[in-house]
Amino acid sequence: MPKLRHVRIVNAQFNEGKGIYQDFRMPFNGFNATYELVNGGGKSVLLMLLLQCVLPNTALEQKRPFRDMFSGGDENRTTHVLAEWELDDSVSGERYLLTGFCAKKRSSTDEDAPRSDIKYFNYIHLYSKGNDYDIHRMPLCSWEGDEFDVQDYAKTHAMLREKASEYAIRITEKKWEYLEWLKAYYLLESEWGLIKDINKRENHLKTYFGSYKSSRALIEGLLIDTIDVCLRDRQRLNYGGETEASSIESLADALYQSQEALKQLQEEQNHLRDYEKLLSEIGALSGANDRLIRAYQVYEEARDRAASQYKGYEAAVLRKGEEIGEVFEAIRTEEARHAALHRDLERTRLKKFNVRVNISRSKWEEAKTERDGL
Repeated sequence: MPKLRHVRIVNAQFNEGKGIYQDFRMPFNGFNATYELVNGGGKSVLLMLLLQCVLPNTALEQKRPFRDMFSGGDENRTTHVLAEWELDDSVSGERYLLTGFCAKKRSSTDEDAPRSDIKYFNYIHLYSKGNDYDIHRMPLCSWEGDEFDVQDYAKTHAMLREKASEYAIRITEKKWEYLEWLKAYYLLESEWGLIKDINKRENHLKTYFGSYKSSRALIEGLLIDTIDVCLRDRQRLNYGGETEASSIESLADALYQSQEALKQLQEEQNHLRDYEKLLSEIGALSGANDRLIRAYQVYEEARDRAASQYKGYEAAVLRKGEEIGEVFEAIRTEEARHAALHRDLERTRLKKFNVRVNISRSKWEEAKTERDGL
């Protein structure tokens, strides 16, 4: 299947004309993509518009046909939808395929007005490099001051007819013919019909596949029919000249591969459950490990603080021991000095006593002498 590169939507009004894709462009660049819009922002409308490039005049739900796009708003508006695809090398000598869709509400003056509420045509354009009629530069709209001007249905049809030979453009108003053209580039109606059914409503994937209660029901009710139609479409392209027998053989091979793929899927689902269980246990273990690491870090920090405090206390004790030694030495020095002073005081007291004794003796002898003289 070709890879979708770009989508362009011009003047697509929806929700009774309240919403509009004015000149909307979305790059895919060949990759899968997801787009997100608010409720009522036009998610389903965007997908339905894209489908017009591969399944013209189709709708996601029968109760909401494509003609409802033209309810409300400008009654005479023309809507353009373009999709650019990157082709497989084996399909075409050109690199890119542009698929286009142009539609408007049918007026009462149209010759075939009773047939349908809208009229439309599709076109394809093959090219290998950018040009004036690629998806980005095709002149479908312009700004005239503050006015947004859209090229109408008739002028677009005439323009493409005029440039058809110069730019390898093909135009048709026949849906079956357009679908046959697309098959040549492996844009198959059957494959896109499946894509349309799966995306019928939001979150419809589970509902769609939920109707198949077993692998056998899925294979017999969906895969066989889908593969068969796809193989028949591809066989009609005559690539490789497949015969009916080779088609049946291809179908058998495809079914066998599908069965093997389902077995592998079941094994991978079992592995996934084991992995999820293991991942849960690893998560619990990781949490416990983180708690242990944090506790150990707290312990390390407390131990470092305790070691630092111990060293501080040890140094303080040593300082205090030295201070106590100095105090004891000072006490001993003071005690020695006190003892020396006490001895000096005792000697001084004795000397004073001796002096008084000597003075008293002198006075006694003087008194005795005076008495003897009398």
